[in-house]
Amino acid sequence: MKSQSDIFSLIKSLNGPEKRYFKIYAKRNSLKGKSNYITLFNLIDRQKEPDEKKLKLYLKKSNPNFGLAETKYQLQNIILKSLVAFYSESKPLLRINQMRSRIAILISKSLFKQSIVLIEKLKKESIAIGNFALVIDLISFERDVAYAMFSFGILDKKLTIW
Repeated sequence: MKSQSDIFSLIKSLNGPEKRYFKIYAKRNSLKGKSNYITLFNLIDRQKEPDEKKLKLYLKKSNPNFGLAETKYQLQNIILKSLVAFYSESKPLLRINQMRSRIAILISKSLFKQSIVLIEKLKKESIAIGNFALVIDLISFERDVAYAMFSFGILDKKLTIW
């Protein structure tokens, strides 16, 4: 019952704009705009108290192949992803973490020049907000990029790109 209570609490903690954004986000990331996530979200949102038996009964009638436990787990993940997207512009730390993830992905794909552009942008932002620990972390990223570019022969020995 704990997991039902967790997803119930998460859904009930959302305000109107967050719920609306989640539904748009979930539709955009599902086939044909309809998903089990939205169905389960709406059912839980309408409940006054968590009641897994009612959910199972309703869902068995509408879709016998509906896996409730797995869908609840996936629903929680997609709600959290939508909240990150919703708040990424207004919360600097979320935006910074997203940019760090993008940099790491670009480096892993050997897209070094693109990663350098993001590193520089994020360094300026980090200095502006006084997050010097992140600046040090970004310098480490720059070092990794420089080593990789050198080993691929993209960068000459003088590291003239910087």
